[in-house]
Amino acid sequence: MSGRFARVKVNSENPDPLPITEQENLNTSNLSSLPSREIVRVMNDEDALVASAIDLVLSEVTLAVEEIVRWTTPVNYMKRTVVDDVELRGQKIRAGEELMLCYASANRDEEVFDDPFAFRIERSPNRHLGFGIGEHFCLGAHLARRSQAALFGEIARRVERLELAGEPQRTASSFVAGIKHLPVRYRFAKSR
Repeated sequence: MSGRFARVKVNSENPDPLPITEQENLNTSNLSSLPSREIVRVMNDEDALVASAIDLVLSEVTLAVEEIVRWTTPVNYMKRTVVDDVELRGQKIRAGEELMLCYASANRDEEVFDDPFAFRIERSPNRHLGFGIGEHFCLGAHLARRSQAALFGEIARRVERLELAGEPQRTASSFVAGIKHLPVRYRFAKSR
């Protein structure tokens, strides 16, 4: 499926007669929506726009990508069924009960992150759960990290000014967080 999706997205062609379903599109949208969500976050704060652009050039772009993933948290939640009775922080949870894991909340956990409600490009270590954990860890995490580092590195090097040119259109999903359309205006930096 991912090869078919990539060919359709890159070449705007459908290599076979089966259309891409909305669920397939949602499953693969996290990778492509990360940059747009970060651009919206930064453009909503003029000071952050300037500071982030400068910091991105000066700092390690891979650290920035990890903080972007922590901050934007692509997956909203997962539901899990408890296998064995357990007590967690004084709360008894019985086998068969269902739990909802809220990733954005986990990525703002004050016991894990210093100043969790601040966006800090230089945050390290960054033990976010933006790509999941354990056997449910995102198979595309390495590709997402590399592609986002390349994209944001190039934006930082090439773009002098970036601003919203309209309202972002968000995905209509409670499961994943993303932006479908992001109209922007930009000005290239002078050649270096």
